[in-house]
Amino acid sequence: MQLPREIVNLIDQYVDELNEFTDLPDTKKVRKLIRRTNGVVLSLLGEALGLNAIYLTNLRYKLRLNDDFTFYFTLGDPQRVFLIGQLQHAIATNPFVSAMIWIFIVRKPALVTYPEYREMFANSLYCKLMCYLNPRSP
Repeated sequence: MQLPREIVNLIDQYVDELNEFTDLPDTKKVRKLIRRTNGVVLSLLGEALGLNAIYLTNLRYKLRLNDDFTFYFTLGDPQRVFLIGQLQHAIATNPFVSAMIWIFIVRKPALVTYPEYREMFANSLYCKLMCYLNPRSP
């Protein structure tokens, strides 16, 4: 007895999706990567704003202890251009930023296609800052 083709296709699709989810990285490791990337982004922001090391260290601890803190700042056009350039350069030169962009956007399947991972990426400091710097981005 042979199953109808529709049932076989459904089973194949289910197995493919199950395999895909077992290949996803551990969320704890992804969160650790995001925390490291947040530190890099915070350093770049501090450089653009001309923050002293003590104040920047204080912000870094707040970020580490509580992922949801508020930090108000304004950027002039030269600072904005500088920071965009630094963030783009970090993709090519910083291992944490490179890895985060690769796993969330470049790799197949990209992690942003999964709701839990998409939320992690959207809440990362890199993503929030890029959306602030480029308000036309989605």
